Amino acid sequence: MKETQVINRIETGKRIRRLRVENGYQVTDIQRVIGLASPQSVYKWERGDNLPSIDSAVILAWIFDIPVEDLFVLNDSDEDLDEEDRKVTACK
Repeated sequence: MKETQVINRIETGKRIRRLRVENGYQVTDIQRVIGLASPQSVYKWERGDNLPSIDSAVILAWIFDIPVEDLFVLNDSDEDLDEEDRKVTACK
């Protein structure tokens, strides 16, 4: 049986920020293309406070010209997770 994989929010946020900067986008550019009311969602993704919704993740992947699965950083188990991510995993 496969081991559970969980999304590492902090590393995923770092990846989103790196991709945004490498592609020459400002946070407000991402906000506008996705149709967000404010840039705060993008900042929260980049800090690892939240993950983008599925809809937003698909648009981000399109913007960055990558497969959706390449947007996220996965951990093979919860051994490497911080306490907050461990709580999220335990709730599943």
